[in-house]
Amino acid sequence: MLEGEHQRPWKQGEPRESGMESLALHLTTPESDGRCHYWYWTTRNVALNPESNAFIAQLLRNAFENEDKPMLEDQQRRLGNQSWASLNPVLLPGDAGATRARRKLAALIREEVGP
Repeated sequence: MLEGEHQRPWKQGEPRESGMESLALHLTTPESDGRCHYWYWTTRNVALNPESNAFIAQLLRNAFENEDKPMLEDQQRRLGNQSWASLNPVLLPGDAGATRARRKLAALIREEVGP
């Protein structure tokens, strides 16, 4: 299945560079009220034979189109047009940066609009 320099998984004790590496991105960008684009992207530092590559690509498409997409669509239906902040969401550590940005933007808008 694997081709090229990295032909086996990394093993503990070996240099990190000797193993396989994969990066992934999941990103949503607003399109309009109630709609967004969902982007997913993945990389790896190994080559695969064409059959294996096609198999993995299909697995990824299935996960995003048949698992993530229906969940995100249902989430949007449930949220409707409610403001995110009004829902009093539970925040996870990874939410901190986006939450600070939203709060700062809201404060700037209030300052600009005035009392």
